[in-house]
Amino acid sequence: MPSSSAATPFYFFDLDDTLYSPEAGIMHVVSRRITEFVMLHFGKTLEQAETLRRHWRDLYGTALMGMRAEGYAFDPDSYFAYVHDLSMDMLQPRPELRDALLALPGRRFVLTNADANHAWRAIWRLGLEACFERVIDIRAMGFINKPHVEAYHRVAAMVGADNASCILMDDLPANTRGALAAGWRAVLVGAETMIGDGHATAATFRVANVDEAILHLREATTRAP
Repeated sequence: MPSSSAATPFYFFDLDDTLYSPEAGIMHVVSRRITEFVMLHFGKTLEQAETLRRHWRDLYGTALMGMRAEGYAFDPDSYFAYVHDLSMDMLQPRPELRDALLALPGRRFVLTNADANHAWRAIWRLGLEACFERVIDIRAMGFINKPHVEAYHRVAAMVGADNASCILMDDLPANTRGALAAGWRAVLVGAETMIGDGHATAATFRVANVDEAILHLREATTRAP
């Protein structure tokens, strides 16, 4: 049973394209390297590998979970070593984001479908290493990743929270919808999600970037009785 008070908010920040801007291009590189891994490891053509990557992403949330579910034999360590073999020079320190995070009352975590090594490399590059209790990665979730409801329940139990106390910040509507289905609150982050009503039901509220999300959450905390 969760032991923490429901009055204590538990904030879970997605990493890629949430804590930093999609304009950094890191996920473009990661996606390309996933396709390359499938080509090299399973002997697929570029077209076949790209089709599989998109299929796994859309159906399972990650290529990793898709490969495991569909019986592809591979070593997860090898997979992570290959797809995350990239420079973090595209990221720059964010001291203003660090200050905003540290001023946000509650417990703060990074919740990522990547592995912890990739997450910490990015976090250190951004200068946010003091802002989070821990990184909860796909391994910690038992390879059951966002957006699956079971992943959110596992995470809440892991940190001793009840679901109503958990708030996810994520750039993918599928992930925020999964969080809502698990009883969490969710903030959909990204300028493109603000256009029209297509994602209106995907989150508790929508913001253009993580800075706006933190501002909104701090205001909500201030208004709370």
